[in-house]
Amino acid sequence: MTEIIRDLGDGLILRSATVEDTDELATFNSHIHKDPGQDDPNEFIDAWVRDLMAGSHPTLKPSDFTVVVDTNTNKIVSSLNLIPQTWSYQGIEFGVGRPELVGTDPQYRRRGLVRLKWRWFTGGAKLAATNSRPSPASPTTTANSATRCA
Repeated sequence: MTEIIRDLGDGLILRSATVEDTDELATFNSHIHKDPGQDDPNEFIDAWVRDLMAGSHPTLKPSDFTVVVDTNTNKIVSSLNLIPQTWSYQGIEFGVGRPELVGTDPQYRRRGLVRLKWRWFTGGAKLAATNSRPSPASPTTTANSATRCA
């Protein structure tokens, strides 16, 4: 069953992803995360999303992706995932959540969708479930957030 996290109004809902979202999530991210000037979908991103959603990752499950869906079109318009990891500092292990595949359809940007998803993750609900805290942004997250995400 799909967990609806929040009704955002205007037909938009924030929810956890499910295995059934794999094809659309892979297609969405492979288009959002293309290099500038690239016409074709990013095949690496498509394969990476499919791999993450397949259930074989040691710490990530499909529900670690959040998506915003436009219920008027039934399309994913924004996504973000948090990859649970264990880090160590001076021999002390602790959980972190590494944000990846952050993106929003250009027609839905400037509405705070990524901020809402990030608040849900950092607000404790998701992090408490994974015994994690957010990690510093990865290079791909930083680049994509700064140039392509809202």
